[in-house]
Amino acid sequence: ECDGDVFSRQCDLNAHVKKHHIEYRNRTNLEIVTECIYDENCGPSHWADALLFLRSFKWDAPPYRSTMITKINHRLETNIVNTFHEVTHASTEACKEVKHNKNISKQDFDADPILALQVLFERLVLFPLPPSEHPNNSNPKHKARHASVNRTINERLRLFKQGRIRELYEESNAVKSKSPQQMAENPDKVQKNAQLAIDLDNVKSANVRLTKNAPVAIIDEVRLKVLLQALHPPSLNRGVNKSRRSTRFSHEKRTIHFTPEQIVRVLSKLNRGKAAGLYGDSLDLYIKTAARRLNLDKDEDLAKARRLAKLFSNVANGNVPSQFQAVLRKTYLVALEKDPEDKLKLRPLGVPSAIRRIATAAVLTEYSSVLADHLLPYNFAIGVSGGCDVIIKTMHLGVDKYITEPENNGDLPTRSLVSLDLINMFNAVSREELREIIANDFPALERFAD
Repeated sequence: ECDGDVFSRQCDLNAHVKKHHIEYRNRTNLEIVTECIYDENCGPSHWADALLFLRSFKWDAPPYRSTMITKINHRLETNIVNTFHEVTHASTEACKEVKHNKNISKQDFDADPILALQVLFERLVLFPLPPSEHPNNSNPKHKARHASVNRTINERLRLFKQGRIRELYEESNAVKSKSPQQMAENPDKVQKNAQLAIDLDNVKSANVRLTKNAPVAIIDEVRLKVLLQALHPPSLNRGVNKSRRSTRFSHEKRTIHFTPEQIVRVLSKLNRGKAAGLYGDSLDLYIKTAARRLNLDKDEDLAKARRLAKLFSNVANGNVPSQFQAVLRKTYLVALEKDPEDKLKLRPLGVPSAIRRIATAAVLTEYSSVLADHLLPYNFAIGVSGGCDVIIKTMHLGVDKYITEPENNGDLPTRSLVSLDLINMFNAVSREELREIIANDFPALERFAD
């Protein structure tokens, strides 16, 4: 189904999408950022230099983990959200298909430099203030310093609109936060972290931080070996670890087309205050951008939501350049200590990029019924909110009815319960086998899975 029309064949749907939803681009990168982002009221344009920088800079993680995304509100938040919408507009324009023309320069139509802004925006505009400039609630000059924070971020927005990306990037890299060693030696208080989650309406995370607090481990060479080698069994050598496309004709393969309503619904269900990706990109910026500010009954807001939907449709279909795909694949590695007495007993966690997480949530929403049909013969409570709690309560009731009550009445149980605790189960799952399942049963997700 698309635009109210129902299609009986996949090829007919794809033909409709290609005819009505695929636009071609004829503008260069410089023309796109000039039209979508540059504001002449901010000063002379530096976007030509910015695009050169974004084409060749090295993707490094910032020297800090948190930006000031949770500190912005009111008019400042509006300014940031509006500018980020402009970046998304530029990104969707850059991803449009380019018609073959011998006279065009590939560099002028390479979407990578503009797509980089989609990941780097928060890092460039909301990087932390130097320690000496941090507002302090105990200081009588707190209000004045808070105003200074607003002025600083608005100045960064002005520089961003000018295209002074290199300057902002270098300034953001000059900010230093606590090293992993310092954070391990002086961890934040559990109550403080829980309160931060509550302030962001994230009750689930607050509860976990209070009841299941696990210190973050320092990842040194020994722990890195434990994490990346000991926890991952050797390959099964099934021969499908490399990217392999389905043999069915491309016009018969399903393409993913998210609607504005779907994307806004997905963003509205995300929790704020979650860990940022490797490059400092957080979910919070997208939540502020769409979930709380877009009224789809207004033409201007509907256009913004369509651009977001187009961006995530491109990501889900793999219709973004290979370099940008490589950026989205990278995760921030963190390890939690499972046992205070055994420092090598770790739980590794990978934090993907914000774009990857949102696209995944949208894909799961789109494929929820299909995945349920595939998994339900072997799994329970698929797609059910609070599924783990449903499973636990169901098991408790089953044990009471078929085991406990008969034993209390002097009878033999009519059921048996087998409980298996598989060591390192998730890490031991074969990625090659999963890749083969996706290729055979969900071919439309191959490029996204890769």
